Amino acid sequence: MMIMKLFSHSAIGVMVVLVLQVMNVVQAQSCSNLTKKQCKQSTVCGFFDDAGCLSTTIGKLSIVRDGENNFAPGKLCTVGGGEGNLAGTDEDQFSVVGGGQSNQIIGDTNVISGGKRNAIVKDMEESFPKIMEGNTISGGYDNVMETGDNGVLFSVITGGRFNFVFPETKNDIKSATISGGIGNGVLANGGVVTGGDSCGTASEGGTNAVISGGLSNDAAGVGAVAMGNRFNNANGDYSISFGSQNTFANNDHSMVINLMDFGFPPPEFGTDYCSEKDEFSVCSTDDGQFLAYAEQFTFQIGNNVDTRLIINKDNIKNLLDVLNED
Repeated sequence: MMIMKLFSHSAIGVMVVLVLQVMNVVQAQSCSNLTKKQCKQSTVCGFFDDAGCLSTTIGKLSIVRDGENNFAPGKLCTVGGGEGNLAGTDEDQFSVVGGGQSNQIIGDTNVISGGKRNAIVKDMEESFPKIMEGNTISGGYDNVMETGDNGVLFSVITGGRFNFVFPETKNDIKSATISGGIGNGVLANGGVVTGGDSCGTASEGGTNAVISGGLSNDAAGVGAVAMGNRFNNANGDYSISFGSQNTFANNDHSMVINLMDFGFPPPEFGTDYCSEKDEFSVCSTDDGQFLAYAEQFTFQIGNNVDTRLIINKDNIKNLLDVLNED
């Protein structure tokens, strides 16, 4: 029994030593009351200038836990580890970088969980303050939230690469979401991009717009939705654009669907295919318009297949003749 107790106590002691070694927590103390000599000798304070002893590594009640070249100069900020990470400036508070490499936060109450070269930054050069609060980048690399002329609040980038939230409208961006992918952007309030590759943007005027994935899709209208494969554009307010490719819902309250594969190369940037009336793009022309391209249309009421009506290229002329009759 005595041997077991001794072994138990020894094991607990070893565990405590290991925990202390792993945590390696450095917590800042106030540097303001230190002399010049004490300041230079301090491991938590930076340098002495006309303002006194400054903390460039960790601020008041902030923590840097292990890693290399990490900084948390704000109040109650934390860097969990990694290399070259910054959690806030000396004017910020409550921001956290969990780890990773070269991640930086300039603003209050923001979080970067990890990854590489991710940034949540507010513009510090303008005379009037910008708001950068309550935002999160969960991981990935080269993802950016930046204030520009206006603020960014309560927004999320969950991962991916080269994704960005940047306000191009006259108002702050709130509650923007990018779930992942590459090169996706939200430029207006409440925009959502769920993934894809260079999907485009919920751009200026595209408040509460949604891009559900795909390649180079765009939702520039207010409350607009772009879905599907590639090059689908919901430019009108409250418009919907989806299908295989090259749809343009340019008018308000319009819906454009393309169920055909043209096998045509993607539109060139800056080209207005709708004005050229090319056969490879499906474009709305009026507000409230529903436009669909398909090999055939099938209409059925109820479960009786005998009442099914099929319209295709072989009989569409018959329908047109009936509709054009006096």
